[in-house]
Amino acid sequence: MQQFDLTLQGLGAPVRLTEIGNPDAFLGPYFGKWPCSLTNPSDLTPCMEITLAEGRFHLTSAYHDAPRVHATAVTTICDLIALSARVRAEKQSYEMCLHAAAVRIHGKLNVFPALRRAGKFLLTEALAARGFDVFGDDVLSVVAQKGAPFSGLATGAPIRLRLPLPKTTLSEIVEHL
Repeated sequence: MQQFDLTLQGLGAPVRLTEIGNPDAFLGPYFGKWPCSLTNPSDLTPCMEITLAEGRFHLTSAYHDAPRVHATAVTTICDLIALSARVRAEKQSYEMCLHAAAVRIHGKLNVFPALRRAGKFLLTEALAARGFDVFGDDVLSVVAQKGAPFSGLATGAPIRLRLPLPKTTLSEIVEHL
């Protein structure tokens, strides 16, 4: 059985990758800006495990009764990023995790909470196409420390392309992708 440990900055335990033949190719497009390392399995108990079996990705964590099964790498990585933010927030009393997109506009962080598939991606991509800084299109960690303003933490993960795009998607968004 082929296994690797993915250590993400800010998590106290690794994410175990099992039967993923080329973990660098699996992770590369998504973790370019999030400090991480890939090593042989350690003795540490992983906080999550991603197993590739029968062409599907199975993500196991303490937050779900059964593995979450995904057909694509991008959906699996998005689930991993969301769960990682939750793990970090639970370990640090000054941090919380929001299901929201966030973009810095004119020096202020604008947060767009919404349900799954409500359009956070398209809104975020439209603002990115106009040159605004993206903090995240699905998950935002927020830090609250005494005497300081609230701060948003960007995951460093790129905007996730969700297909199919609506037929009414503006051409500037499509060109920015």
